[in-house]
Amino acid sequence: MREVGQSCDGDWQASTSRTVAAAAERVTGAFTDAAVRERRLPHADFSVRTHRSGKSVTADWDGGSSRISVYLTPKGPDRTQVGLGHTKLADADAVEVYKAFRKERLGALKSLLED
Repeated sequence: MREVGQSCDGDWQASTSRTVAAAAERVTGAFTDAAVRERRLPHADFSVRTHRSGKSVTADWDGGSSRISVYLTPKGPDRTQVGLGHTKLADADAVEVYKAFRKERLGALKSLLED
């Protein structure tokens, strides 16, 4: 049987979401623009793989040891639901550590974009 956070392939993953008062294209920029990203993820090993403005971003985390997927759902002209998935985590402990980290960093994203 799988544990909480474990996929059917045995990989470990977690996700979280937050709605922010900003257009989806602006949210994309918060992930793809290195200067903006550095303000809320200082010194993070985050390497964008692909992005579709206003729709999604995929990136490698920690030198490619895990992957971040961001899905954006516009909820109006100036509101966007940000769904963030983190896959290829090492184990259940990493799921818990990154869960708290992602939640806190999505709060920082919300503050950054809404100020």
